[in-house]
Amino acid sequence: MRKVGSVSVSGGTLGGTLLALGYIYAFALLYAGNRRSSLMGRFEAVGRLSLTNYLMQSVICTTIFYGYGLGLFGSAGVFIGAIIALAVYGIQLWLSPLYLKKFSNGPVEYILRIWTYLSWKGQPRKKKRSNLTTNENAPGVQ
Repeated sequence: MRKVGSVSVSGGTLGGTLLALGYIYAFALLYAGNRRSSLMGRFEAVGRLSLTNYLMQSVICTTIFYGYGLGLFGSAGVFIGAIIALAVYGIQLWLSPLYLKKFSNGPVEYILRIWTYLSWKGQPRKKKRSNLTTNENAPGVQ
């Protein structure tokens, strides 16, 4: 760790922050520059199915790496692990738009909406309107 002025800076921390800002800037340019590209449509589809995709990544990767599946945790190196993770995400980039052509939400997102709105339709309940058509119920009318 070295000291810059009165602030001590670790090279890894500064490099990680700059890399994250670079990724954010690159995606912002990609999104703003060519909004209707096929790649951006795929990223949007993955985003609409974000909770479903996150849970599927967890299930797939734990099955590959943990003992109840293939058990590759100790034997696969960092490079192989990164290739597997990119392959899983690539498959999700390919399948998410196909799923959204048939359904409007992911299955886990739909279950979350049912639980949030306490409605089997997954939609907010309509508020019942009171009948204010008669003069005795209308405020300020005599």
